[in-house]
Amino acid sequence: MNNWFAVHSLEAFQQNPRMLGFVAKTKLDGSVLKDQNDKPMPAMDKVLEVKPRDHIVYYCRGDYVIKGIYEVVRACFAEETKWPDSPFQFKIKPIIELDEPFDFRVLLSSLDMFRDLEDIRKWGMPLRGTYNALKRLTDHDYATIEKAIVQARDQGTVREDYEIEGKLRNYRQHLQIQYKIAEWGIENGYRVHIAINDKGKIKEKLNKILSDIPRFHSDKILEIAERIDVLFFDKERDILTHAFEVEHTPTMYSGLLRLNDIAETCHRGTTKFYIISDKGNRDKFNHELERPSFQLLRVDKCEFVSYEELGEAWKQLQNKSVPLF
Repeated sequence: MNNWFAVHSLEAFQQNPRMLGFVAKTKLDGSVLKDQNDKPMPAMDKVLEVKPRDHIVYYCRGDYVIKGIYEVVRACFAEETKWPDSPFQFKIKPIIELDEPFDFRVLLSSLDMFRDLEDIRKWGMPLRGTYNALKRLTDHDYATIEKAIVQARDQGTVREDYEIEGKLRNYRQHLQIQYKIAEWGIENGYRVHIAINDKGKIKEKLNKILSDIPRFHSDKILEIAERIDVLFFDKERDILTHAFEVEHTPTMYSGLLRLNDIAETCHRGTTKFYIISDKGNRDKFNHELERPSFQLLRVDKCEFVSYEELGEAWKQLQNKSVPLF
């Protein structure tokens, strides 16, 4: 049995959480290249080495997170029609699947896969591109990742929230927070978009959630924006007014980075930015915001809001209290 590190995305996971896909070799005209037996060839020969019962660490590029560890069930070809460019596919089943994806970056210095890098800040390079979408893991790296994923699972964030009369009972904490922000936004006249990997679950309770993100900017920016936890848009115009990232741990760099990417594209003062987190992470937020790379967020006065502050604003919705955001 082999252990593999597969580079996919949260978007692909949402499209089909029980499948992985890898690209085929192509000719200059874009058609699929075939071998002497007239069979399509994968872009990476190692794809042919993946076998049933192998283990896959499911890494999501762009979000820098691990969704879980999976077992390969069988190989298939082009079964998932949403991925025409990735016909070499594998049916997978979960061994450990996390509701709240694990931030992979906390493991960088512990893994063999990056030990030859002269500058660990360039860790993303070995995971970039078609030919790096699948890597065989050393026993050490697999054990390190597995231990971290098990700990993340066991810590858990699924809880019952009785203070809100069962409306969100058994939602994991991240979804509960997103729901509260979204309902607050809808009740105050905004159009609300939820991150694509959580949208379906929230929309079960709030059908006014937008199905598609408004086209307020270029496709590249929209790809970033649709991963942000909650976005508010003007009631009538495609203008982004508020952006929220929910961060449960002190490691909030990725959330700030996504907000900063949006801040770089907005006219100053048109969009408000927020990090929602435990009150104990306020000092960490202030420290991270001092990074030179987050200068625009400082200019736009990115704010920290605790779970308690958000919960109080949510409970007072019906009282039409002074807006928190």
